[in-house]
Amino acid sequence: GRETDLHGSRYMSSKKENLVDEIEKKPASENPWYVLATLFGEYVTKDVHHIEVKETSDINRKYWNAWASQGMTDGAKSAIKDAKGKSILDDAPEWDSVRLEVEEKFKARLPKSELPKPSLGVNFYDIIFNNDIYFSDFFFPGDVNFKDTKFSGDAHFSNTKFFKTAEFNNAEFSGGTSFQSAKFSKFAMFRSAEFSGGVNFSSAEFSGDAHFFSANFSGGAIFISTKFFKGPFFSSANFSGTANFRLAEFSMTSYFDSAKFSKYATFSSVKFSGNANFHNSKFSGLSIFISAEFNEEANFSDAVFDSPCNFRDTHFKKYYPDLSGTLLHSKTILTSEDIYWPKKVVEKSNDDETKAAFESCALLRQNMTSQGLFEAAHFFFRREMAHKAELSKLWERPFYVIYRWVEYGYGVKQPLVGIVLLWAAGILLLIYDGFLPFTTALGLSAANIFKFFGFQGAYYGGVIESLSSPLQFMTVAQTVTGYLLLSLLGL
Repeated sequence: GRETDLHGSRYMSSKKENLVDEIEKKPASENPWYVLATLFGEYVTKDVHHIEVKETSDINRKYWNAWASQGMTDGAKSAIKDAKGKSILDDAPEWDSVRLEVEEKFKARLPKSELPKPSLGVNFYDIIFNNDIYFSDFFFPGDVNFKDTKFSGDAHFSNTKFFKTAEFNNAEFSGGTSFQSAKFSKFAMFRSAEFSGGVNFSSAEFSGDAHFFSANFSGGAIFISTKFFKGPFFSSANFSGTANFRLAEFSMTSYFDSAKFSKYATFSSVKFSGNANFHNSKFSGLSIFISAEFNEEANFSDAVFDSPCNFRDTHFKKYYPDLSGTLLHSKTILTSEDIYWPKKVVEKSNDDETKAAFESCALLRQNMTSQGLFEAAHFFFRREMAHKAELSKLWERPFYVIYRWVEYGYGVKQPLVGIVLLWAAGILLLIYDGFLPFTTALGLSAANIFKFFGFQGAYYGGVIESLSSPLQFMTVAQTVTGYLLLSLLGL
């Protein structure tokens, strides 16, 4: 029995499984799993292209994977694939063929220790790696504990497979770190981890929750094309260097609340399938959301954008972004086209949601106006009024219906067509019911609509007196309706 709370704390009920936590803290050279990972030599050079380093890391990996995959069927081994679809266990020797050699080398370095069992997990708790370490293409079949571990050199975890929980809480990465194309099948916990050098999670896959609460990324953080199948938690994370999430995919709710982005941050072409929570986050440098896709709610409430933010071609599929209390930069870029914004006023008939959408549209309209982008400003004004109409009282609705008919002052065609139809209807009634000549009906109908010019009284006073009461009422109706249509045209 294992359970994980929201902050990634792990509780283990089995005393046997608790072996990982009970082992006395020792230097890396005395750690049995470190010895297993470096059977054919440790790494004392930072030149990753050095042929000796490559040969050593390859043979260390093969023997580690042989130990880690012992007892697995051929079908299970073939399922442990790398980014290219090839099994990383293909070149691992059969355990029975190397077991005696492994035990001999292991005993030579740790005479008093027993060879660990893969089912009990791997423990590097509070270990200091003084040199570079290579775990690329390694297979970890059980829980892995790197909590409080310090990586003084570069840490290589590219294409590594973590079959169960991987814990890196409070770990310190002083050099360059790579988790490129790594796969985390269960929980991945990096709470309060320190990445002093650059870290690369490009094309990594997180099948379980990924916890980065309060993590510090002092160097660049790269999450290009990373896939998060469950909620990643970057709450209160600090990105002191650049943060690159381009082409990342978030299948469920993603949490960036109270996160700080001190430099360039990009979420270009990111797909947020679940809710995106950026509440109270702060963007001190340029932030880019070009062509990002928000399929559910996008919460930027109380967020601060100290530098320009680019939302060009960003899709908000169902909801307008929540911008309540948000401080947008004066050079915010948005695309004011229908295809990038919700088709409906709101997805749910909820006054609070409608009010939040109304306030967001008002803020965007004000921001566009301050930049002199009046077409974009009116785009958000129309949506602001649409939400206002939903919040209006019952007796106010007819006025909003008329206002909406002319696109809240944006439409010119509608009142023009209305004036022409009103003029034509007057002509037909005056000819067929008032028996007036065509030219007289033509002029009188126009004079009724444009009464403020005075043509009606100057040229058609006697004609109007000769009309029947219904037709006289029609002339008044034309005048009133004409004033309304002309007012709407003037908007």
